[in-house]
Amino acid sequence: MNLFSVEMKAVTWQKDSHGLFDYETQLLTIEKHVIQQQQKVYRLGQEVSTYSPDSEQDESQQYLTTVQEQGNKFYINPEGCEENENFLIVRSLKNSQGGQKGYKMEPGDIIKLGRMEYVIMETKDKDNLVNQASSELLKDQFEQTASYVTSSSAICRFCLMDTQTLEDPFISPCNCKGSCQFVHFNCMRQWIESRCQIKQLNNAQSYRLKQQQCELCESLLPLKIRMDDKELSLDVIQRPSTPYLIMQSRHKKEKKQGKAVYVIQFQNGEPIKIGRGHQCDIQISDISVSRLHAYIKYQDGNFVILDNNSKFGTLVKLFQAYRIEEEKVAVQVGRTVLTFVLKQQCTSENH
Repeated sequence: MNLFSVEMKAVTWQKDSHGLFDYETQLLTIEKHVIQQQQKVYRLGQEVSTYSPDSEQDESQQYLTTVQEQGNKFYINPEGCEENENFLIVRSLKNSQGGQKGYKMEPGDIIKLGRMEYVIMETKDKDNLVNQASSELLKDQFEQTASYVTSSSAICRFCLMDTQTLEDPFISPCNCKGSCQFVHFNCMRQWIESRCQIKQLNNAQSYRLKQQQCELCESLLPLKIRMDDKELSLDVIQRPSTPYLIMQSRHKKEKKQGKAVYVIQFQNGEPIKIGRGHQCDIQISDISVSRLHAYIKYQDGNFVILDNNSKFGTLVKLFQAYRIEEEKVAVQVGRTVLTFVLKQQCTSENH
């Protein structure tokens, strides 16, 4: 017999708008469920229901998530929810005093502010420990091994010079052949920098980076080139000496104009403000982002994001099962918010 059950409160916004949930609206449908064993959660219209894992549902029902039970422990399991991604709601995470404790960000985390999504690419703490996102997220930033070109016919396709040095060798960074095969390393780097817009912000630098690919053969360009015992970097992003965090936008509409990359530095203990307003360190020009949407703090060696009671919330994508405990935790799935809390069941011995 299970010693615990899960109380689930389902709140659905009656308006369907880009998968958002309005945290200020009164147009809500509210339901409550008690879950004692593993259940799948579905929504049909405004109604949220739970079913056993082996039951088959009509295609008109939207699968939201699974409440998984293992040995008197319950988890929110987002597996199979690709069409309805599960996002942890940052403001639902509370400390022992009942205040918002925030979410500790790690490389690979996907943060959603309104409808705008950002991936945490890299962090460096006060001990100079650098962490990067997984290779899957960095799949367009690969390394390439090369050797010094000895061909007497090699000519740089940019400057048309036929000489090279140990500091500025010829490289072959793409699939082009013939007269377009070789380019000086420094010429290649200058070309990449010319395609990058850099802007200095209060406590950050923003980069607008177009995808690094050859304009002729369209193959992706490497981020690093290893030649013998040294490494040549084509990465134009400058890293500060203080603790920093790098986050990159991930929006399809930015394919032509390039990705927005923010290098946020923490040097005076002040939180970084993110929002639509002019007072923010990171300004995001989208109507779904509040004027002062969220804060990022560097505290106790961690990069922590906190929500500022924003209209459409600050969210973190769930990639794996998240344990439900006695403190309330909430996830957003499209226009539905599911709040979970673990409860001890009453038995005859308790009376």
